[in-house]
Amino acid sequence: MITYMIRHGKTLANEKSLYSGFTDLSLTVKGKLQLLKLKNEINYPKGDIYITSGLKRTNETLEILYGRKPDIEMEEFKEINFGDFEMRSHLELLEDQNYKAWIEDFPNKPCPNGECMSDVVKRIKIGIKKLENLKINNIILISHGGIIGSIIKEYSEERLYKQMPLFQLSPDNGRGYTALFDNEKIIDFSNI
Repeated sequence: MITYMIRHGKTLANEKSLYSGFTDLSLTVKGKLQLLKLKNEINYPKGDIYITSGLKRTNETLEILYGRKPDIEMEEFKEINFGDFEMRSHLELLEDQNYKAWIEDFPNKPCPNGECMSDVVKRIKIGIKKLENLKINNIILISHGGIIGSIIKEYSEERLYKQMPLFQLSPDNGRGYTALFDNEKIIDFSNI
């Protein structure tokens, strides 16, 4: 299974460095223009099926890059639910004790009224299993930086990627990875 994972275009939260997971934001004008520019620079791959997380920013990205609506929306590929931290910045939260506790145990500590990364990884695993069960080879998945980085971290056999911080594996807006899956492992991947 070849999956082309592309991060959505920029939103207000991206431009202002705010946590935005389940908040259903549209792309900004700047985000749309950036995608149009990238569309002219990058030969985006074609797919046999087009999937998004169902949030506005992923559906709008698919519309701009491919001129179409998704075949399937899969909530398993939504960004982490940041709960009480949604639409707030790191600097704004620095004095919040709940935020400090979350940062110290990011993988296992849920955001207040949100999720922890280990729950997100469980969601992703369900989603990847569903993709494999589709028995379709070329899948376009428009998703989120944290989700795409988590997929690389979780499914890559390369020890280096498993040890890297999640933010380093998250592609820039409008960018992504081509991942070749075999038996629930990424055996090869490259930048789009």
